[in-house]
Amino acid sequence: MNIKHTLFVFLVLVLFSCDIPEKVPENILSEEKMIAIIVDVQLLEATYNSRLLQTDDRGERMTRYANEIFEHHGVSEKLFNESYSYYQDYPEELELIYENVFEKLEALLAEEETKSKNQKKKGKNKKKGD
Repeated sequence: MNIKHTLFVFLVLVLFSCDIPEKVPENILSEEKMIAIIVDVQLLEATYNSRLLQTDDRGERMTRYANEIFEHHGVSEKLFNESYSYYQDYPEELELIYENVFEKLEALLAEEETKSKNQKKKGKNKKKGD
């Protein structure tokens, strides 16, 4: 066997051994839907953590708000959990999902920082105009 033939066989074997699904099953949330839900859940968690709420009903409140997020996206917690479990079986896909979540959260943070800077400028301009 020559080297080109061996290399070709190796590449074919590598391609067929990848764990990337060809198509996400219908009963599983799309990557886009997963990204949107995870972004909202991360924002919820960040809000609670930044407020340092240490109330007795914190867990109950988080669950209630998380359920509102699922309802907003038109999915059940069960479907989300099943979908998350599915993507855990495909780490490369799950990593891509989280990369997109991170990018969206960074964009939201940058947007908020821009708004904050603009509000500060408006406040300074009002004081100068007084």
